[in-house]
Amino acid sequence: MWTNNNLNESSEDTQFEKLREEKMKQCQNFISTLKKEEPSTKKAQIIVIGTGGTFQSAEMDDGKMAPEWKLSESLKALQLPSDDRIEMYDGKNESRLFELFNVDSANMWVHEWSILWEVIARILKEVPQYVDGVIVTHGTDTMARGASYLSYMLQNTPKPIIVTGSQRPARQKWSDAKEKMEHCIWAILKAKETWMSEVSLLCGTTLVRGTWAQKMWDETDNAFTSYNDPKGESFVTSLTKKETGSVVLPQLLDFSVPEGGRDFLPHARKYNPNKPFVVNTHLIHDSDTLFIPTTDVSDILLRGIIKSVNVGVFELLWSATANDRIVDTIEEFSKKGKIILFRSPFHDSSLRAGHYSAWAKVSQMNVPILNTSADSLRAKINFVTHKIWLYGKWEQSNIGDIYPPNIVQDFWELMSTNMVWELV
Repeated sequence: MWTNNNLNESSEDTQFEKLREEKMKQCQNFISTLKKEEPSTKKAQIIVIGTGGTFQSAEMDDGKMAPEWKLSESLKALQLPSDDRIEMYDGKNESRLFELFNVDSANMWVHEWSILWEVIARILKEVPQYVDGVIVTHGTDTMARGASYLSYMLQNTPKPIIVTGSQRPARQKWSDAKEKMEHCIWAILKAKETWMSEVSLLCGTTLVRGTWAQKMWDETDNAFTSYNDPKGESFVTSLTKKETGSVVLPQLLDFSVPEGGRDFLPHARKYNPNKPFVVNTHLIHDSDTLFIPTTDVSDILLRGIIKSVNVGVFELLWSATANDRIVDTIEEFSKKGKIILFRSPFHDSSLRAGHYSAWAKVSQMNVPILNTSADSLRAKINFVTHKIWLYGKWEQSNIGDIYPPNIVQDFWELMSTNMVWELV
């Protein structure tokens, strides 16, 4: 169940397997320690998995920051308010803390996200009685992409997974990390009540579907917004209202959405016990994808780009059109078996481009146009290429045609499928 027999032996595979073996031993020790405790059925059981990032960073002598502090040290510094409704890290018992990595988010890649997926899946399958929700602390630079990867890897997760991070280290006096952890805790409490269960991202006061999140700002505490909702209203939005009494946590809006609403309107997915909790293959190879503008690029550069990559995502202009000259070049290379995708950068684009000459050529090429965030699309491409073993196809191919038409068609069909409500 946890092995992948399709992988070719390579240095990349060997490097991944060594890292995976080390982390799976750590995971098994974590599970064994957890089993020694008696879970409280009256409290929400919360597991916190750390990957590093600014959340665990320390400010260095040169003013720069780097992940340095342990997850337990960072959480202890936050002095979270006690809450008799939850079972989590209390400043002493670390049995529910799992420090998986302690790296800058720029160094989080398919290997790390694949291992993170397996750790979460193992915990959910082996000790579900200890889990009502999982909080993953993550650096913000690649947090949207990490949340997207987890969304595809943990389809129909039985428990909510919330990825969060901070703009300032948890150990700084005025860190925003405390507010984010409080919001995560409250969201998991609400999720337990409503059976809301999916991968989401929380930053500032907004909880966003993992495949919808995109980082928009670099300095503000609420740095993320939802690709599918430009007004900043995701499927759950927390308010600044505080509860009266000793528990100081934010109040969240209701998770429900009116029946018959459009697919991209705010809504939360609930766990479906009649569907399987999908266990996927590891993501080991990079999909070799490049995002390319459909204007302001020379023919020579465009030809070189397409020749050197296996999957090209072309960012369309307003109304989903493209430069005629560039479309001609794309058409030429699509005939050679390269995989081409088009993406509209606008969440509300109706993709009405029939009035433009370029659109006629794009339509004839039968290339799908996907309306989704760049991070989600990149993660999905990598997921699908592994699902149908495309990386094996290009490793085995010679110079010339890369993929036969049926392989390309299978890829396009999966990419056009709304796997986890990621497409508008």
